[in-house]
Amino acid sequence: MFKAFAAAALLAAVEGTVTTLNKTDTHRLFYVDSIYGIADVEPGQEGPIHEDVDAFSMDNGLIKVKAMQRGANMVELSENGYNYLWENTEGAAYYGAKNETADPPYEPNSFPLYRGLILNGGVRFAAVSAEHGLYYDYDWPVSFEEDVDGEKSVIFTITDNQATRDIVSNATYLDGKDYVKWDEVPKGFASGQFNLEGSTDNMSRYPVTDMIFKFKITLRDGEKFVRLHMSVENPNDDIKTGEAWLPMTFPIDENSTLLSGQDVRWRRDSWCYDDILPNMVQWDLHSDPFDVPLSWPGNGIFYDFPYKVGKYHGVATKDGKGAVYYAPEQTPHYTKMWSWGDPSLFNRTELLEQLAQPGDQTGAALAVGRPVAEYYEPWSSGTNFAFFQTAEFKPKHIYSWEVAILPINSGLETNGTLSTDDLNAVVNSAIDANPTLSTIREVEVVEIPETEKAEKKSGMHLRFVKDTK
Repeated sequence: MFKAFAAAALLAAVEGTVTTLNKTDTHRLFYVDSIYGIADVEPGQEGPIHEDVDAFSMDNGLIKVKAMQRGANMVELSENGYNYLWENTEGAAYYGAKNETADPPYEPNSFPLYRGLILNGGVRFAAVSAEHGLYYDYDWPVSFEEDVDGEKSVIFTITDNQATRDIVSNATYLDGKDYVKWDEVPKGFASGQFNLEGSTDNMSRYPVTDMIFKFKITLRDGEKFVRLHMSVENPNDDIKTGEAWLPMTFPIDENSTLLSGQDVRWRRDSWCYDDILPNMVQWDLHSDPFDVPLSWPGNGIFYDFPYKVGKYHGVATKDGKGAVYYAPEQTPHYTKMWSWGDPSLFNRTELLEQLAQPGDQTGAALAVGRPVAEYYEPWSSGTNFAFFQTAEFKPKHIYSWEVAILPINSGLETNGTLSTDDLNAVVNSAIDANPTLSTIREVEVVEIPETEKAEKKSGMHLRFVKDTK
């Protein structure tokens, strides 16, 4: 038996499918010094400011996965050196920030922090609120799982308590960063749609939850996809409310096409396409131009309605390649879609000039942050169906969902030779070629075991329900 086991292990090693974990990797992030600096960078040019951060990588000989603590972010899913995830190498900057010197002063509500949003790319766990969560520029605590046969995991965990909120609100960890002017960084949480109606207390829609948010990234031997497990644990004695999302960014060009079997989508927000689309969009009637993210007539948002139909959603990226996120469909699973839209309708110079003039800055302050390199951004959730529609999390329960991101290395040409049906057929073939995708777990709600409740009450470390295989 031992000889057979050894032979099998050797065969796996020869085939290069044994998963390794590197805890001492690094990742380079690129920045510009402000939104004004974005205009000075050309496509393909690296941002003038860079920061090397600690990273953690896994490799099974088929694909490589890399993640960093900054924002609990999986920054790489690569095959033969090609990263299927978008990287903002031209340089990120905070945008949509509070501006007290504007006339009138601009107090934003697009993002939950007054300093605005900064995007490095990748796939992240957005915890607590809509619009990228509260912890997108904060280094999440990390741990590892190495003792499960045939797989390795990198795990990011954060507790949404008052102490953690104070840290991200004051943002002292940004002091000394070359890409921010620390003395000018607006502090605090945003208001507007982050408040309950009629409330003047910032973030009143999202009170402190004392819940635990966990993002587990797993790579298994022999699998050509990465498993992502997102969970929200409420160890408290009362119901908590909030949101949990998985925003994913994929590189695209002008021909990149959506990969999905969705029939109906919800255009909830009146600011996008109100003059050309109904609220409920029969997708096949509007696939031109909306199947191509960079053909949308301006930036916009859609939601799969009433939930994701089919097992995948993704995009044909470039050079016949693409990526989809796969999720089972026996339990409701939700998808939000974002694209900046047609780049020919975007004029950064005019927007920067608008920011220097008196008047409402809302649209310009958001749009001017459009990165140089284009990306498409689908969002996955097992708990929330739309932004600012908070979910209830029962006391002493854990809510979780799981997806796989499947890279496809050929067959997704978007030069007009293939129809949408042809492209989806390529995806279905790729899914069939990876039968262990069927083990991706459904949305789950489980009660914390009594022993763990006792541990929590006594102050001992609370662990999650052990994964079942």
